[in-house]
Amino acid sequence: MHASSRPAGDVAVAAPPVPPPHARSTIANDQPASSPSLSAQGVSVSFPDGPVAQKRRVAVAQMTSGGDRDANFAVVERLAKEAVQQGCRMLFLPENVSLLGTTFAESLAAAEPLDGPTLQRYRQLAQSTGLWISVGGFQEQGPDAAHIYNTHVILNSDGGIVVSYRKIHLFDVDVEGGPILLESRFTTPGNRIVACNSPVGRLGVSVCYDLRFPELYQRLKHLGAQIMLVPSAFTVATGRAHWEVLLRARAIETQSYVIAAAQAGRHNEKRESYGHSLIINPWGEVIARLDDPLATGIAVAEIDLERMADIRSRMPAARASRAKLLSQNPLSILVCVFSVATMRAAVLAAVCCLALACGPVSGARQLSQAPSAPLSPDEYFVRVENGEFVHGCDRFLLAGWNQWEVVEAAAGAPSLSGASLPPNMTGPQLVRDMLSKGKQAGFNTMRTWAHSVNAPYAMQTSPGQYNEAALRGLDYLLEEARQAGIKLILAFTSNWTPTGGVPEYLKWAGSTNQVDFFTSPAIKDTFKGFVRTLLTRVNTINGRTYSQDPTVMAWNLLNEPRCKGCPAGTIAAWYDEMARFTKSLDPNHLVTTGEEGFYACCGNPANPGQPWSEWSAEEGQDFIADHSSPAIDFATIHAWVDNWQQDDPSWLVRWIGDHARDSLTVLKKPLVLEEHGKWVTANATIGGNFVSATLDERNEFMDAVYESIDKQMSDPASGLKGTLFWQWYDDGQLAPASEDGGRGLFGIYQSDEAFQPILANAQLVQKLNQATVPGCVLASHKAATVAAPDCKQTWVNGTVGTGMEGPDCTIPINECVRGTAVCDARATCIDSEAGYDCKCWWGYTGDGRTCSEDSQALAQLQQLYWSAPDGLACDAGYDVAWPATAPGYLYDPLDSFTYYRKDGADFGSRANVSLLECMLACQEAEDCESFVVNEVLQQCFLKREQCPEYNFCFGQEVLCNSTNDRGGVFSFSCGYWRSYYRLDMDVAAACSNVTYVEPAGQPSRANTTVGQVFQQWEDAYVAQYGSELARANPAAEPSTSSPDSGSSVQLLEPAALLTMRAAPALLRALAFAAAVVTVGSRELHAASTFPDPALADAYVQVVDGEFVLGCTRFPISGFNMWEVMEAAAGAPHLVGSNLPPGVTGPELIRQLLDAAVQHGMTVVRAWAHGVSPTYPSLLAPGELSEGMLRGLDYWLAEAGKRGIKVILSFTSNWTARGGVDEYANLTGVDHNAFFSKPATKALFQQYVSAIITRTNTITGRANRDDPTIMAWDLINEPVCRDCASGTIAGWVREMAAFVKGLDPNHLLTVGEEGFYSTTAAGVPSNPGHPDTDWATHWGQPDALPAMPDVPYDKRLCQDFVADHSDPNIDFAAIHIWPDLWKCLSCSEPLPVAFVKRYIEQRVKDAAALGRPLLLEEFGAGGNRDAYFRAAFDAVQASLASGGPLKGALFWQWYAPGQTASKGEGGGAGQFGLYASDPTFQLIDGFTAAVQKLYSGPAATCTQKGSPAAAACPDKGFEGPACDIDINECVRGPASCPESAVCVNSKVSRRLLLLDWRLAHQAVVSLQSLYCGALASFHHEEGGQACDKGTDVPFPQNAIGWADDPTGSFDRNPAYAGGVGARVPVALGQCAIACQAAAGCDSFTYNPVQQGCFLKTAQCPNKNNCQQPEQTCGSVNGVGETISVPCGTWSTRWKQDVWDNKDAYCAEIGTSGGRVESFGSPP
Repeated sequence: MHASSRPAGDVAVAAPPVPPPHARSTIANDQPASSPSLSAQGVSVSFPDGPVAQKRRVAVAQMTSGGDRDANFAVVERLAKEAVQQGCRMLFLPENVSLLGTTFAESLAAAEPLDGPTLQRYRQLAQSTGLWISVGGFQEQGPDAAHIYNTHVILNSDGGIVVSYRKIHLFDVDVEGGPILLESRFTTPGNRIVACNSPVGRLGVSVCYDLRFPELYQRLKHLGAQIMLVPSAFTVATGRAHWEVLLRARAIETQSYVIAAAQAGRHNEKRESYGHSLIINPWGEVIARLDDPLATGIAVAEIDLERMADIRSRMPAARASRAKLLSQNPLSILVCVFSVATMRAAVLAAVCCLALACGPVSGARQLSQAPSAPLSPDEYFVRVENGEFVHGCDRFLLAGWNQWEVVEAAAGAPSLSGASLPPNMTGPQLVRDMLSKGKQAGFNTMRTWAHSVNAPYAMQTSPGQYNEAALRGLDYLLEEARQAGIKLILAFTSNWTPTGGVPEYLKWAGSTNQVDFFTSPAIKDTFKGFVRTLLTRVNTINGRTYSQDPTVMAWNLLNEPRCKGCPAGTIAAWYDEMARFTKSLDPNHLVTTGEEGFYACCGNPANPGQPWSEWSAEEGQDFIADHSSPAIDFATIHAWVDNWQQDDPSWLVRWIGDHARDSLTVLKKPLVLEEHGKWVTANATIGGNFVSATLDERNEFMDAVYESIDKQMSDPASGLKGTLFWQWYDDGQLAPASEDGGRGLFGIYQSDEAFQPILANAQLVQKLNQATVPGCVLASHKAATVAAPDCKQTWVNGTVGTGMEGPDCTIPINECVRGTAVCDARATCIDSEAGYDCKCWWGYTGDGRTCSEDSQALAQLQQLYWSAPDGLACDAGYDVAWPATAPGYLYDPLDSFTYYRKDGADFGSRANVSLLECMLACQEAEDCESFVVNEVLQQCFLKREQCPEYNFCFGQEVLCNSTNDRGGVFSFSCGYWRSYYRLDMDVAAACSNVTYVEPAGQPSRANTTVGQVFQQWEDAYVAQYGSELARANPAAEPSTSSPDSGSSVQLLEPAALLTMRAAPALLRALAFAAAVVTVGSRELHAASTFPDPALADAYVQVVDGEFVLGCTRFPISGFNMWEVMEAAAGAPHLVGSNLPPGVTGPELIRQLLDAAVQHGMTVVRAWAHGVSPTYPSLLAPGELSEGMLRGLDYWLAEAGKRGIKVILSFTSNWTARGGVDEYANLTGVDHNAFFSKPATKALFQQYVSAIITRTNTITGRANRDDPTIMAWDLINEPVCRDCASGTIAGWVREMAAFVKGLDPNHLLTVGEEGFYSTTAAGVPSNPGHPDTDWATHWGQPDALPAMPDVPYDKRLCQDFVADHSDPNIDFAAIHIWPDLWKCLSCSEPLPVAFVKRYIEQRVKDAAALGRPLLLEEFGAGGNRDAYFRAAFDAVQASLASGGPLKGALFWQWYAPGQTASKGEGGGAGQFGLYASDPTFQLIDGFTAAVQKLYSGPAATCTQKGSPAAAACPDKGFEGPACDIDINECVRGPASCPESAVCVNSKVSRRLLLLDWRLAHQAVVSLQSLYCGALASFHHEEGGQACDKGTDVPFPQNAIGWADDPTGSFDRNPAYAGGVGARVPVALGQCAIACQAAAGCDSFTYNPVQQGCFLKTAQCPNKNNCQQPEQTCGSVNGVGETISVPCGTWSTRWKQDVWDNKDAYCAEIGTSGGRVESFGSPP
């Protein structure tokens, strides 16, 4: 916010005062004061004056404030007197000095204004003592009742307030697609930087967390500050790691004094502070601190400003700073920010690094020189003696971590699924790096799996069959751990992993019964065979047999077993048998279970879920029995507090303590907390409950838990002897997309604050392990020495030698895989017997260790390829081996690629590649003529003899499955395969042996004239270069354009193309030159307000059978809306209908709500879930789309502004996403099981809970407290065909109780049509009765016996009376669809008389139930007015007579320009209504009648809900904290002219207008403009488009481009690379877009679909396919799939291209090949 646009009441910004003489000379060296980052936040600057002295004594205080303000002040009084006695002029107090309570509620209650009694006491103290006092932080009253300010106040010796500073930097995290959380929820940030003069020097004022933002202190220095104040209450963990180093850094950076007053010690049971108050001089030296860092007291020092001035003059850092230069590198900033939205996470680090001109880290590491501490010449097995772990004769308490996919990584797997390989790091490098860092951190143990967990890298491929490469990975892990001095706990198998786990053993045995794993002799023999293979294996690197290798500390028999419903003791018996078997083969190593530690049933209070649930006791574990076998050496427990809904640290402390006690006293064995983690996630529900999951909460949790762990491990009498956390991520590792990338759910980086207590525990363990064990006999623990010779002399590291390892130094080492080779990121590493070589990719030059881009070659290369994007690849032709010297090749010692493609171990890209990299590979491969590529999967197959004339398939979108590190399986969309052809290929030869046959019933799509495109290109090439065609690459002439000289639009210079691995879309985007002009300030459209503001915050309730709002009866008239969440979230297009031209989804919402108010309507019904596959709200179990949820937030906020009440349905029987079938599919059951299976119901309850408990990011209200919501629908139109009687009614009872338990404020109904099944009197009123044919058809006759006497509706299992009888159901609702309910033998919809009978019967039963009735959904196509009149008459008659039917909501209202989907014929479709339709006169009349008939006072007044948050003063932001940036182009308030496209600018906070008119054209009417543009294109009637040529990106400055906040086009391959109009366009608009797009010389257009693709290299002579009209699939309002014709694509060429078409076609060419069927994609 600029000063000129400050809202009234803001503190003015004063000009900097003239610095005092002693400071003026030093400040003169600085650059002018400026702080773009702070000013962009709306932060202003304040610096009052005061007297300044050169040298004065000051005192910094340290204390332990608590919840008693009087006691805290008494301590401050004492410290002030001490400061006076020591001659100090100023006293500095810590943050939260007046109060540090247990809860935020205490702080909120204690908040006061600056003239309140608390600060008044401190002002009186300053006056009485003559001290200046820095009150480091107190709770100032905030802008509203829910917020405070964290305020630092400077008081002068007269008791006056010199300045007050409100803390600017809060723990405010804004993650993409995630919630805005942390301190901003209850503290409002300040917006002023404060500096002031004082008797001791010029003060720069800050608070605590500000310390981490060095730019603030540079800004304060520019304002003349000489002393930086940092009063704090640092946590112990962060203080121990960062406190002093950050303070000294700020002093050194700014060459200023730093005074940091600190809170110290334990304040209460929840809070402890680090202490260590300090005074630091400008040289970074600590000149004052208390002897006891936690004591209460003061430390005194002198402020010597002359010395400060001397330091600044001798080292003029400010003058030497190149800050201005460093801030002016927009390209690097642009790339890093842009790449977040456009590049996969795996290449993000590389992209940003290249943009910032980083280079690869050089220097190779030798395998034999692992970076670890020297080893003792003796190695020992870990044993258990007297309840202690012993190594040699030393105690061996465990401190360490869990690691996932270690075997795969160690074996050289080219990619991992649980967490990615870091950029430019191989798997073996990762293993070595983690072991090295573990040793450096003080860890002594790592736990992992002794089997592979991913199918491509399976260790045991079938019973008794093993993958030697995977086993060698385990060899490598053992040897590297040995050299690093890290012990390993290895698990033989796991309950969760589909590969190597229990599910695979069951699959091999043909069983699905879990108990068989523990009891079947055949399965147990297979498992024993695996154990025997490992224990008897000889390590190929060091020659040790596994059973003789002391690197292994212990074996886990089975990770986290499950045997639900099995006989008691099943798991314990299996553990005993397998432990004895293991000991028989390996008596050297310890053996344990690997289980969580659940106690046996029942009623054990230690179990998770108690006292409400016995779920954990029912999993089959028994902690005591399972560990009682004498062959089990120690006990294990795991802790997953989030999954178990036990996220209070005190619960975990008890869980550990109970097991430690039982291990010590009952089992008499040591205990290891073997796995534990605390997740971080943006949006999660477990068991229907929202789980808080922020980084800060995890930090606090880990602090609390490790405090208890440290105490227990320090106590020799405790049974706890070790802890291993889950899981450690190396720098650069990223979790999969299913866990939101980054650190995922449980990953911890070493830089995380949560790592600090883990590190402290490791240091404690090191200290405790120094103790020896009395009476120990050393020799009994000693292991055999390593038998293998040291192969160091043969390790070549890329120079000379044999490069061998192993017991006999005979096993070749692949340096490229092991990671010791050093090559450029754009080079391929090639291993050889003499070492290795680095070869730059095609298009790059250099020696391989350094490669530079040949920009001309790369540009030429992209002109060489031709594609038909709408023709999906059939995988025709022959595969060509992927060259080892091309991007995408990876050495594959595991032969993992044969798993994906049995015939192609040498084919296909082995790593992710971009389209450009695929071209590079084809250029490098000698026989490559074409390739098929999937740009979502980023995978590519090279081809020869692939005929372009036939390669057009009816392909399907690829779905991919994956597994996260907890065994959860998920699916996601992953693109289409397409073909690209080299224009210099021999098309005739490629097409000479085509054997491809069209699928049955499909017309031929062959186009034999395509070959001329290739021939003409070849002719043009030969003519231009005068030589034979030989893989050359003609460069395209660059095209430039500029606006007229008279234009007011400024042309931005295009950014240079980057030398990096990037998708063409990114390259094009960076090179795009946009015309921009700044327009007015960001102002949102004003919304209509509720007529009676007092009622806007009142709930609708049912009182004595009446709907009541406030103190009056509530008239209900309104409509249904479809795809509301999608539209409100900013979806650029909808499925059920099309957005009006030029109207965004949010703007559509506002238009319809405004129209509803104008027409007097009161209620709108919609869905509380996404219904389109493109915009799901439920992404996976427990994973919701934050973008869609924010759409719901917006919808509720806008409805609330207008006083419109909303009915929201949680799910629907019909919708593919968010509906019954999705819940069934996600839990592996059929449709009917939705109503009965516990897992399915639990998943539904999770979603319901997430919706109800969500806090609206705009209004600040929780949905359950939002009076905008009138009611919840449990389910829209439930169907349970042939279910047991009462199934739906039982489900309704259960879910209604659940919903009311979460939300007692809102009304609840079912949401069904109102059919009868068990209420005999109502059955004759069912639609279709007694039409038995209809009933048989809908009753699945193939699977069930005929039920001739039971109609369709009865077999759907609804019963209006039973379903609405539950006391938690507040009102009854019915739906009517006469067009859709017609019987099979009928040609016409049900008669109007039926509608009357249908309503009459339900009115009668609703009256008997004592509940009001709402006609919640009804619509009609034919004879609409008659049906509507019948429905409206019934409502009015009921209201007039006092009957139960109170209102009606019709289906559905369309805004002007909104059209139905093609599946419903466009226009208004079958059921849509425009306000201009004659039927709307009936609707308006009904609305007026309802308001008249149902007005008047109610017998009882209803309660009010919570008020919405106030509007934000800066209209560019919204939300309770005014910190959510509004995309005004998506929201629609941006004021752009009709002839411009709006582009939101979050960084510059201004609007950009992109003019899509050609600069040379006059501004005329739009229709004339369209016609003029279209006249410049030629079209051949009857010529239909083959979609040849190359797509040209659709320009952002053209109609048809739409902002895409939901990322739908990123997921849709049809628009990959920015091609295609994103919203429907007119023919003339398509022509305008082609004129505006650089390189466009033709376009294909479909007038029905209103779709447009811009093209180049499309030959006019041959682009005549005579394709049949396309058929589109859609879904109607009741879930039926329908097909409709949807137009034909045709092509138009620029007139100059058409006029010279022969020459034009000569510049482009074509090719062919043998056709094969396309195999299953990976």
